[in-house]
Parts: sequence; structure tokens; C-alpha cells
Amino acid sequence: DRDVGKTVLALAGQAETCHRYGEGFSYDFYDAENAFAFDVAKLWGKKFAQLLKVTPIPENSNWSIEGLALKIVASMKDGKPRFIVIDSMDRLRPASEYDEETAKSIAAGKSGFATARAKANKFFFRTVLPRVAETGSFLIYLSQATCNMGFGAQFQPKVRGGGTSLGYNAHIELWLSQGPSIIISKVKVGHWVIAKTERSKDNGKKRELWFPILPAYGIDDTRANIHWLVEEGMILPWAPEPKKTPAKGKVYAVADTAAKKQDEPDEDDEGKKKRKVLTGYDLTPIGIDYKGKDPFLFVEESGLVAQVIAAVKAKWDANEQLLIDKTFGGRKSRYE
Repeated sequence: DRDVGKTVLALAGQAETCHRYGEGFSYDFYDAENAFAFDVAKLWGKKFAQLLKVTPIPENSNWSIEGLALKIVASMKDGKPRFIVIDSMDRLRPASEYDEETAKSIAAGKSGFATARAKANKFFFRTVLPRVAETGSFLIYLSQATCNMGFGAQFQPKVRGGGTSLGYNAHIELWLSQGPSIIISKVKVGHWVIAKTERSKDNGKKRELWFPILPAYGIDDTRANIHWLVEEGMILPWAPEPKKTPAKGKVYAVADTAAKKQDEPDEDDEGKKKRKVLTGYDLTPIGIDYKGKDPFLFVEESGLVAQVIAAVKAKWDANEQLLIDKTFGGRKSRYE
């Protein structure tokens, strides 16, 4: 969807790869929208900012869909793995559209614009993907969903342009939509993103997950992991014991605001599903000795992020195995 965080997600993928593998990859960002304005050093670090190459795409035939394909292939001649992001495929134009006569025909409705783009995209993938595979590279291409019109809209309300090759050639295809806003002191500081796997050549599974994007921070995967463990019952709600203040031989209980707000969501958006957030967290069930209000800061400062991720993986794998058990009822694999 529009304004959901597609570009941030793609850049975070590059930045995470840079964090793990450094100069083992070249990092290319093709800015077809000519709208790149991120403070890369602040959001993803100085190292990644120095290695990232942002290329604005001008409006000329050399940078058509077919022209970009040839330029990407040429950049791979050194055989070095590259992490390429194209933002977005919707802004790229087929070479035929730069021809004056063809452009006039398209404008007059005598020639199919959609057909020209679809053919150009097929050429792009047939040209680029073999080199991506040969060099051990990554390619992320972004596209924006549009509202479907007519009778079919009730069954498939959102579609994308550019032909079927965009989905057919994807190893993993994600559809993103906006979830509830994240509100702090009545100000929107970010929003949750709902990601649905439409296709995965790895395992064929279609799953849905949520993660938050905060413009001043980026993708907050620690928050996403902890919230999911809360939903799965692996992290428990917690509230401090009420303080007791003796006065003139009597004991008075101080109001425990955390306990009162235990079931109130601090993230909401009109007309959208509410996401319940705790004000206190007990991490001891996942092996972390912490009870408090800010587990995100604690696990990051204590170097325990990997332990949280391990807990997520263990629970996710257990859920997947439970699905298999329920589906097949203990039946053994046909092949050993």
C-alpha cells in the first residue's frame, strides 16, 4: 500500500546485510521515484551510509526498464555479490514509451500501455535474474498496490500493474498494509505494518506478521518480537506491588497506575484492529531475569536480543509443528 514503509523495509534489509557481511556485498539503490531523502547514517549507521550507492534514474531511454536491466548486468561483470533495490518498478518506463509515435498511440488509446510494461518487465527478469543467481546477489523490487475496479474487486480488492512477471519471478512476494498507529502523548510516532506472504519458493507457506516502523528509529524488530511473545503467552503481564506508606499507625495503598492500565491499548487507529500493549512485562518465562516496563531497552542494553529471537524461533517452529500434527494426525512421511 501507499505510505506503508516499503522503502524502509528494503533499506533495512540492505543495512542488516551490511551489518553482518560488510563489504562482502555492494549495495545499490536505484531511485526511480527520485525521492530519496533518508538520513542513512542516522537510521542505519555510518558504515552502511558509506557503502550505499544511491542512483537517481533520469527520464530518458537509456534508463528504461530494458536499459536498467542492461546496466545492472554490466555492473555484475566483476562477479561480486550485490544487494540491489529498485524503488519502484511502477516508475520505470518501457523503452517503447520513449518513442514519440508509440507514446502518441498510447495517449490516444490505440496501443496498450500495460502490455508494453508487461513485455519490458519480462525482458528485465529474463536478463537480470540469471546474473543475480550466478553472483549470489539479492534483488528487491518494490511496487505499489492499486484498488481493483469492477466486479472482481469484491474478491481481489487490490492489484498491481506491470504484468504477472512481477509475482512469477519473485522468490518471496510480500504484500504490505498499514496497521494501527503508534501513539505517544497523543502524537503519532509510527505505525504497525501487516506483512502477508503471498508466495514463498522456500516453503510455500502463506503467513502474516506485524512489525512497527517509527520514522525516527526505523524498523523496531525488538518491539515486534516481544509483542508477539506476549500474544503467544511466552511473556507475561507484570505490575509492581503497590507501595505502602505508613502514617499515624495506618497503612495507605498508593494507586498503582500501571496495574490499572494493564488492559488498555496505547496503540490504536480508527476503524482498525486494536493491538493490546502491556505496561509491565515479565520475561522470566523465556529465561531472562527481568520484570519491568521497558523490556525493549533492557534486552538491547544487556545484549539479550539473540535470546529473544531464539525464543521467537522456538515458539514459531512449535506452532508450525502443531499445525502439521493437526493436519496429518501423526501420519509419517511417504518418503524416507
